[in-house]
Amino acid sequence: MPAARPRRSPALRSLAVALVFGLIMAFAMVTIRSTASGRQSGPPAGLLTTSTATDPLNGPPANPPSASSLTGGSSGPATASPSPPAAPTSAAAAPAPTSPVRPSTPAATRTTTRPPVFTPVVIQAEAPGNNLIGGAQVWPCATCDGGGRVAHIAGTARVILRTTMPAAGTRTVTVTYESDGLRLIKIAANGTETAQRWVTGPGWETPQTFVFTAELPAGALQLAFYNDAGPAPDIDKVVIS
Repeated sequence: MPAARPRRSPALRSLAVALVFGLIMAFAMVTIRSTASGRQSGPPAGLLTTSTATDPLNGPPANPPSASSLTGGSSGPATASPSPPAAPTSAAAAPAPTSPVRPSTPAATRTTTRPPVFTPVVIQAEAPGNNLIGGAQVWPCATCDGGGRVAHIAGTARVILRTTMPAAGTRTVTVTYESDGLRLIKIAANGTETAQRWVTGPGWETPQTFVFTAELPAGALQLAFYNDAGPAPDIDKVVIS
């Protein structure tokens, strides 16, 4: 038969139970404190909080944290420096108005209309198409253009030169004449007196000229040379330019 085990005393059993119970209570207290510590640890490191909310396990903190403890500065009341007011946000500059882009168009072709070149009109006084009125006569003249001139122009006697004007306009009229002294000559265009000139000359064989300007119509033109108040010079040639 095996040897009988010695029986433990009740005191030893009670001590063992007390030790086991104490270990269990110590482990429980450590677990509870670890849980409470985790609840009181607050936000993660690097984040500061000034919340004074009551902890459900430990109650309100004995002393609320001061501003110096939060910032790491010296003790004493913290004086909060006023923050400068935020600069007003400048409104975005409105875009400058732009002119509408117009499609480019080719330059208009300009047609310059030039007046036709006026060709001078030459009328010989002794030409057969002219009218001799009141005793005016064609007189031979070796020094005259065309070999003759119209003489004896005085009172009712006159010579009317006929031509056709290609265009209306202000024209320069050059009259070639002969005279033996100071005489007056009058000119009418299509029945309207246009000019009158006092002229002079050394004799009937020496051509002289005088010039005037007149507004002449297009088409048929009649230039009358006369002097209803006295004798007029002889008329040799007329050039209208």
